[in-house]
Amino acid sequence: MKRQLLDRNDLRIKMISIHKAIKEELNDIFRIEQLSFKPKDAFGIGQFKHFFNGKKRSSDLYVVLALNLVIGYFIIRYYEKSNRIYSIAVNPEFRQRGIATLMLDKIHELSVGKNIILEVRKDNKVAIDFYKKHGYKEEQIIHNYYKDGMSAIKMRKVFDEIQG
Repeated sequence: MKRQLLDRNDLRIKMISIHKAIKEELNDIFRIEQLSFKPKDAFGIGQFKHFFNGKKRSSDLYVVLALNLVIGYFIIRYYEKSNRIYSIAVNPEFRQRGIATLMLDKIHELSVGKNIILEVRKDNKVAIDFYKKHGYKEEQIIHNYYKDGMSAIKMRKVFDEIQG
């Protein structure tokens, strides 16, 4: 999947792509994780390494590239009736440029015929508003979900039978 990105520095249009991550992108993914989440909430590098061990799994790790630079990633978990956004992040330098929307579009493409669920920190208003803008509805509060005791909001996007 290739899209165009407006470069914030020189306003040139750049091509971006989304693909399954490869081992060589691991350090870039981990850096985005560290920049995006509180230390207690962030995944360790080992949690990303299992995507490259060749074992069959029920989830995939995707990256967004712009000029060979990893600028975002997401993890999607596959279930029988729904898929779950397990993690999603954009490098802070590239936020507010439509990258998260491109990733969400890809997640929707990977989830044809299924609903999508996710959990988001109750205090992350930016993310909650982003998901609501894209049709996600608050479903339940999960108390003490995060290591610091913060609650999560479980959100769901329900698709009609025909999705596209």
